[in-house]
Amino acid sequence: MGCCGGGCCCGGAHGESDGVSAKIFKILSSGPALALGGLSLVASFVLIGKGCAHGGGEIHWYDPAFVAVVVCGLPLLRAAVHALVRERKIRSTLLISAAMIACLAIGQVFAAGEVAFIMALGEKLEDWTVDRAKRGLHKLVSLVPKMARKVVTCPKCRAKGMLFQDIPVQNVKVGDGLVIRNGETIPVDGVITAGETTVDQSTMTGESEPIAKKVGDEVYSGTYNRLGEITIRATKLGDDSTLQKLVKMVAAAESKQAPMQRVADKWAAILVPVSLSIAVLTFLGCWAILGDVHTALVRGVTIMVVFCPCALALATPTSVMAAIGQATKHGVIIKSGEALEKMGAVTLALFDKTGTLQEGDHLRAGAAETVAALKASGVRSLMISGDHEEIARRFAAEAGVDDFKYECLPEDKSRIVEEHQAKGSRVMMVGDGVNDAIALKLADVGIAMGGMGTDIAQEYADVSLVTDDLTKIPYLRRLSVACVKLIKTNIAISMTINAVAILCSIFGVLGPVSGALVHNVGSVLVVLNGALLYDRKFD
Repeated sequence: MGCCGGGCCCGGAHGESDGVSAKIFKILSSGPALALGGLSLVASFVLIGKGCAHGGGEIHWYDPAFVAVVVCGLPLLRAAVHALVRERKIRSTLLISAAMIACLAIGQVFAAGEVAFIMALGEKLEDWTVDRAKRGLHKLVSLVPKMARKVVTCPKCRAKGMLFQDIPVQNVKVGDGLVIRNGETIPVDGVITAGETTVDQSTMTGESEPIAKKVGDEVYSGTYNRLGEITIRATKLGDDSTLQKLVKMVAAAESKQAPMQRVADKWAAILVPVSLSIAVLTFLGCWAILGDVHTALVRGVTIMVVFCPCALALATPTSVMAAIGQATKHGVIIKSGEALEKMGAVTLALFDKTGTLQEGDHLRAGAAETVAALKASGVRSLMISGDHEEIARRFAAEAGVDDFKYECLPEDKSRIVEEHQAKGSRVMMVGDGVNDAIALKLADVGIAMGGMGTDIAQEYADVSLVTDDLTKIPYLRRLSVACVKLIKTNIAISMTINAVAILCSIFGVLGPVSGALVHNVGSVLVVLNGALLYDRKFD
């Protein structure tokens, strides 16, 4: 923040001031501060009564609710000013701050504190939902050991034997031999060169049972060796490991807004000035009809309290994050909320044959089951193959696809995607190789095979299957449909509650205190409803 890159004393002073300010607001936004604000409201209610009984512009400076105004209200006010001045954007925090200040102006200290407290509580609930959605991934990252047991060369005989050296994981190189004993976590991706075991991959892939592993099988960093000692040859390290790719993809997904979320944000920005206008009109109308300035002020302020589009703004992100978190638990990495939304609207699934429907000279396990499940949900399927017609026809029959294309070149796959999109189909492309990359990118939803798939295929795809389990695709579609339905339900709930609350505020049924409670019921319902998606069971 300092001038000249912090090289002058003025810049240093500003930097120090900003640092102190940041620390203060971090404390005010903490859980203990929120608890203190809640206790102050309870004390205000007990000591003063209903809190809103006093008014007429008179402020009771001894009211404990002032604590809630300070610890919960100042962070909201700061966020509103920052968005307005620095970002030139109108946020919902601006309306809440205006309502809080208006409550204070008419002597409604309890109402001002309650508005600030419930808004801060809503933010904490949202943070809790997002953190819960990330919990499985964070747990996996924390389980990765910092040290690895490397098989080293005997200095005398120059032959590899039972001589080990514990080294930091970051010092492991591709090709190094590593020993993993019973009960230890596998430090890097690798291939088993000696021994047999079972590996618990549930945190990464969602597989409920440990998987038997033998010589030649792949193992992943962060998974748990359940039985037996194995030696592996390191194949992928650091950012190239399966685990770190998952971490980066999930992090990227969190930063990408879904289309419905962008629409909700736009509506939130529009509703703020609209609500201020309605509040002013309500005040003027009530003053003219009732002839009581204080009553008119109370109703206008209540409009500002109940009109805030917080629930609308929370409806999409909480549901999307919960869905992405659940998918991650089941070995499906969704890169964006947009891909999640589009998956539920897919009408045609295009499958590459080799490496996708086909595994070795055979049909991949679960391929026919996946095609049948998609067909039952209204999604047609088409197989694309570079083989001759006879071979392609045989695999198409075994998989049960509706149609197939044969002797296709890489460019043909892209053309097929675009042709079906031009006909109005919502296309999903499933592939694994470099020759699928462009088709994966062009499709409405691109799904890459994560285990056998190439890096470029995974980079161009919207979704990655960690274990190449095709049966995860119907699950993903059901998750998408459930997520979109939940978002729409949450939006309907929030808008209905707001509409009823506005009418009640205009006619004086609700005051600032009761209005804050009713309004924030919508926010809490939306957050909790979205959080439930994280643990929902899908067949």
